[in-house]
Amino acid sequence: MTLDPSKPRLAQIEGDPAGAIEALTQALRFNPNDPNIHKELASVYAAQGRADDAFCELMAALLIDRRDAGAHSAIGQLYLDSGRDREAVAAFNRALELMPGYYETRYALATAHARLGHTAEAARQLDMFERARREALEQSRRDFASEAEREEAVRRGLANQGGSAR
Repeated sequence: MTLDPSKPRLAQIEGDPAGAIEALTQALRFNPNDPNIHKELASVYAAQGRADDAFCELMAALLIDRRDAGAHSAIGQLYLDSGRDREAVAAFNRALELMPGYYETRYALATAHARLGHTAEAARQLDMFERARREALEQSRRDFASEAEREEAVRRGLANQGGSAR
């Protein structure tokens, strides 16, 4: 069985966290070694303020794949949300070691450093975040422009075919 990703998300949107938890728990019965389901369940738990349950699910994801940068980052966010800033820094740094392109994690890392009074490191992380965010935005713009050019070329080709068939 595979998880229909819309079911738990729709349950959350509809204000039914119990339904989301049930759907994800059922999916885990069939796919206990799917780290993504554990991370989704952790997200639902975190949204409900159930940090300990969220942490357990994230640890389960790491037992499956200890190099899961997303799980490390989510653990860092749980730590940050609970004021455990030193632990958050360690978790965010591990996430960034594994996936340097997680620029959102840099923002959270900067927040943790700022709370700890590490202003120079916080500023450095914010600068890296802003640079990476701008690069990602520019890449999205290039991708969008390229896709628009491809679609326009297809339209021109179809228009030329239509015109020559007359």
